[in-house]
Amino acid sequence: MGIHKVILLFTYLFPVISALTCCLLMLFTYRDSVRHEERYLRRLAFYYYLSTLIGWFCVIVFVWSPSFFTRINPLCCFSLLMSSVIFYHLVFRLTRVDGDGCFSSKHYLLPVLVPSLLLVWSMFVPSDVRLVIVEGHDREPTGYVWYAYFYVPQLFMAMLFCLAYTLLGICRYYRCWSIWQREGTRESHFPLRWLGILLLLFLFQLCMPLFESYFVRSNWLDFVPILVLLVQYTLLAYHILVGNYMVLSPRTDNSPLSGENPEPVLRHNLSLDKVEFENYLHTYKPYLDPELKMADLSRGYARIAPIFLPL
Repeated sequence: MGIHKVILLFTYLFPVISALTCCLLMLFTYRDSVRHEERYLRRLAFYYYLSTLIGWFCVIVFVWSPSFFTRINPLCCFSLLMSSVIFYHLVFRLTRVDGDGCFSSKHYLLPVLVPSLLLVWSMFVPSDVRLVIVEGHDREPTGYVWYAYFYVPQLFMAMLFCLAYTLLGICRYYRCWSIWQREGTRESHFPLRWLGILLLLFLFQLCMPLFESYFVRSNWLDFVPILVLLVQYTLLAYHILVGNYMVLSPRTDNSPLSGENPEPVLRHNLSLDKVEFENYLHTYKPYLDPELKMADLSRGYARIAPIFLPL
């Protein structure tokens, strides 16, 4: 085994360990969640880390044993596509405002159909043909040209998939920020700034192949994209665990008339929430805790978001 392959295997172990750690954190802290929103987000984060864990495991298998990779390639394709959709599902939930519907399950259609088609099609292709395609010895094998055309560009398709959903996430983030600027308090910082940084990191990582000519000069530069990925995993896990996101108050005013399409807002009936929040403080006295934070108040009183507590 060459030194380059050893460095690759060593490098790819970092995201595997990181994704596994984040998976376990989401799993072990799931029952500690006191709100439905916390449970929902931690469940989504768990599935996201699990899909990326499977994807990076498949990458290690590809480097270590291409022959075995031909058997699990549909699983690799599934994890690469599914992780992009689950991440966008997380962004959708984090940037949700009143008036938004539920996340459409149609987004999960392609990540299921494409790997399923690849799995069924692979059953009719000899393993030696799949191996020469994976190893790059013959990208147009006789009798299996169309299969090779579908098999080879999987990574490129996954990158386009990730780019599309990252851009969709940026659009939702900008929409949520704009509404908060209009409806929220200007004296508080936007609580989802970390999500904007995370989306920009994803976009930056997708641009990494443009600098491939610089990476081939040194084996150790392959660790740069991995380092960016580790920062993404850590950033997402930390803010999900500490609850640095907005929690919407349920709508208590009259519902809009049929056919109306009101502007989405981040809060409703703030005066009513304020009275109930003061009752909560009087009853449970959380201010006696010297280490009390606004995020802790929001977790204890789920009717008001942390960004509106200063009001």
